[in-house]
Amino acid sequence: MLRRKSSGPLVKQTYIKAGVILTVSLTVLTLILGWRIAHIINPTQVGATPSNSVSITGHSFLVYRCYKVISRGDSISASDDTVSYEFFRYPLDGSALRGESVVRMIQDGKLNMNGEPWMGRVSNDTLLLDRHNDVNDVDWIDASGNEFRPNFDWGGLDLKYGGLPSTNHDLTVYYDNGRRQVVLGAASGPLKSFPVPEPVKPIVWNENLVYLVSVPEIGGQPLSVYLLDLDANSLTEIESVRRMNFDQIDLHPASGKLVGIISTVNDNGLENTIGFSSVVLLDLNSGEVVELAGENEDYRIFSRPKISPDGSRVAYTAVGAQSDIWVSGLDLGGHEQRLISGTMLDWTPDGLSLVVDRDNELQLVSVRDGSTFSVDRRSGRYPDQDFHGVDYVGIVFKK
Repeated sequence: MLRRKSSGPLVKQTYIKAGVILTVSLTVLTLILGWRIAHIINPTQVGATPSNSVSITGHSFLVYRCYKVISRGDSISASDDTVSYEFFRYPLDGSALRGESVVRMIQDGKLNMNGEPWMGRVSNDTLLLDRHNDVNDVDWIDASGNEFRPNFDWGGLDLKYGGLPSTNHDLTVYYDNGRRQVVLGAASGPLKSFPVPEPVKPIVWNENLVYLVSVPEIGGQPLSVYLLDLDANSLTEIESVRRMNFDQIDLHPASGKLVGIISTVNDNGLENTIGFSSVVLLDLNSGEVVELAGENEDYRIFSRPKISPDGSRVAYTAVGAQSDIWVSGLDLGGHEQRLISGTMLDWTPDGLSLVVDRDNELQLVSVRDGSTFSVDRRSGRYPDQDFHGVDYVGIVFKK
């Protein structure tokens, strides 16, 4: 009797293959859906996923100010309006998609006459809140926990520009406008003073050295840089800077590099410098001068030079038919490259992204590939109801 060969094993193998195919298909479909949902929630162009397209640094925040008119005053003057001012910090570690409110104030017309509330970065981890443009009405805010530190109470001094605390906050450098002197002090009061021939603002500590830049009282005066050496107990001018006739500068103390903007042709040692403005590198150690960018058919005006945290590059704004951001290498003396349209504001601490003002937005732009992430957006026109202003403040580090 003939017996039909059993089909059991064949059927079993068929079911196994079908199961494997179904499992793989579902896995691929899940990955595709997940990718699409992520891009719907956080699209690439107006909010790229920070971990992929924009550089991030843990424990650091981008700080910015938002403001809008709550109610109009009796007069047509903007200073008579009631305005809401709010300061936000956006985490650069990608832990949130929106900024967190730090301080919010409502200011009516009477207070507006004393100036707008403002906040400035005075050290890596500290913000200076200036309520009414009055140095006697300021607070230091710790970036890690909204902690208000008491301001130093130094009676009898006409202090300006808020002061600059050292890394551990035990010392602070101020400019005393009344006596035209730089003052080094502690919480107990002034410790030392150094006469200076012009108003200056401290910009950076480098161990026991403090760099200060002049603040011209009359527009058009060239900038100068002073060095306060706490070990040598001296304040001296770096004379090579003034001779360059810079009207904007940025300084990287660790490398001794200074990048400035020269807006007119002067006898500054450069050859073939032609045009309305130039981007110039000055090595404070060797005195070497290199022109990084000058006038060409596309750009006539340069501004806002910012040296990268490692001192290897500088980014700046170039203005012609439009405003573009360029990045130049400092070690190679140039080799500039256009990155993106917009206005340069700052570098992120890791040196991989720029903070820019672009398309009515405060954005982060990757230096590597030009991808963008929108931190906040301006809207409307002052004082319409839909008006929303955004101003960049700085970047602070969380302890």
